[in-house]
Amino acid sequence: MNIRISWVLKALVTSGLLYYVFSRIGFAEIVAAIASARMDFFAAAFLLVLLMNWVSSCRMKRLTERQGMTVSRRKIFEINLITNFYGLFLPGSLAGGAVRWNKLYKTDKNGTGALVAIVFNRFILTTATAATGMVFWVLAGNHGANAAAGLSLAGILAILLGLQGAMMHNRIFPRVERFLEGRLGKLALSLRQHADLPTTSLLRLAALSFAEEFLGVVSYYFVSRAIGMEVSFVQLGWIRSCILVVTMLPISISGFGVREGTLIALLAPYGVDGTVAVAFSLLLFARSLLSAAIGGVLETANLLFPAGRKEHEAPE
Repeated sequence: MNIRISWVLKALVTSGLLYYVFSRIGFAEIVAAIASARMDFFAAAFLLVLLMNWVSSCRMKRLTERQGMTVSRRKIFEINLITNFYGLFLPGSLAGGAVRWNKLYKTDKNGTGALVAIVFNRFILTTATAATGMVFWVLAGNHGANAAAGLSLAGILAILLGLQGAMMHNRIFPRVERFLEGRLGKLALSLRQHADLPTTSLLRLAALSFAEEFLGVVSYYFVSRAIGMEVSFVQLGWIRSCILVVTMLPISISGFGVREGTLIALLAPYGVDGTVAVAFSLLLFARSLLSAAIGGVLETANLLFPAGRKEHEAPE
């Protein structure tokens, strides 16, 4: 019942936002802008999305190994794409995380380890997203006009870094661990595996996260060039972080409406009209849709030929 209510509310919000956008911007003009896009730039942007998923798989591989899991990097990459597919239909990022957990659990039968790895993976990536946005925001200049975006990213980054510091603090974490030991002993042990991460491991995880973020900015830039949008690489760097943070809010379906409205507002100071901003947004979604389609094909193969898929999974 709660899921149905969530779906209805999100459908209403999405419909309202899209109605508002398309009531002010001609749909035909948006279609024309997309039709005139350069497909070579768009193809490059899509390939970068796949590369981002592979880098994400490398980071998750390190986190799962920390939990004693043996799932291969190739399998994690497949799970990433399948999760993207289900994310098109399920309400919110938590539902996508549930799919990822289910797939990891079926592979390795370590439910607690999979849960902790997923939570830490999301935590690390969100921290990198906010940090990357802050760096590009500082480099972009014109801080007065973009003060709200900069302050928001700085606030999110400060909260995440504070939580990370609390987790690693040698006084705070033992209290959390003692609280969990009597109730959820395995969870406390799994959390300890990450709290005790050596500095070199943390640096590797950070490097993979920032590499993924940089690839994401390059992908955004290629999409902008595909429709002839004249916005600099640096400006797109912090705009992308803002879009990712806003679309994490579970208030619409696949970020529709929220993403378009936010891009219209953020790109307007750079002379980008609403038609181009919405076309840019839809092309960004099209990249994700293509990667999700690959995940759909992989999931279909898993459902139709489960035995064959397991036999052909090469160990790493």
